[in-house]
Amino acid sequence: VGEEPCYILGDKETPIDNLFIVESGASLTLAGNVVVFARYNTGSTIRNKGAVTLSDQASIQNAILTETATGVVYSTGASASFTMNGGSISNCTINVGEYGSMATVYTVDGATFTMNGGSIENNKAVGAKYDTTVTPGVLVRDGATGTMNEGSILNNSGCRGTALFVTGINDERSTFTLNSGTISGNTSPGSSSTGAVFVQNAADFIMNGGTISGNTATQGVGGAVAVYDGGLMAGEGESIQIYNTGFTMNG
Repeated sequence: VGEEPCYILGDKETPIDNLFIVESGASLTLAGNVVVFARYNTGSTIRNKGAVTLSDQASIQNAILTETATGVVYSTGASASFTMNGGSISNCTINVGEYGSMATVYTVDGATFTMNGGSIENNKAVGAKYDTTVTPGVLVRDGATGTMNEGSILNNSGCRGTALFVTGINDERSTFTLNSGTISGNTSPGSSSTGAVFVQNAADFIMNGGTISGNTATQGVGGAVAVYDGGLMAGEGESIQIYNTGFTMNG
């Protein structure tokens, strides 16, 4: 692509659900000076069961999510992978209803997310509450895996896990490994908020390197990292399932 950006966007007059659909076995690469302007589709910008790569200066901007179980980039299933070698996902808005499961980068059911560069920044989750599985950053849930080797997750705003939300249930354990990169400037302004990284139930967060700094939770806990094992919160007479939710810091 030349010096002038190439724009990809939906039709304002006749909105579609997902802008891109990548089936299992298929692939999509966004590279060069490409801008995906995601304002005019109603679902995910990319609905992915295959392999998606974002590189160079390519960017995804201004998505607005209103449907639960959606992400700006939504990857589901063991054959699905999303790799950021560069580029950015920015200025997206998640409008949360009473309940929801939504994220800027949503990785679920055995899918993988790898961040080797680029940025996820200036995204916000509006209306997110303590009982919603919502983040303006990266959501890794129900048997999914994430790895951050470089890049940055910056200046996102929501309720819980404003940079990273890792969660799993029963035998669908999720893991995120931070090897390098920066998580900074993310804010949780609401009540019962948590910090930039929220690890819940059958999930592990492993920090081998990188930087987590300058994140805030104004009325909650864990400005940087909060770990919550729901099994330890069972009331009298309730069944107890201990998840051994984990945070390991090696570097």
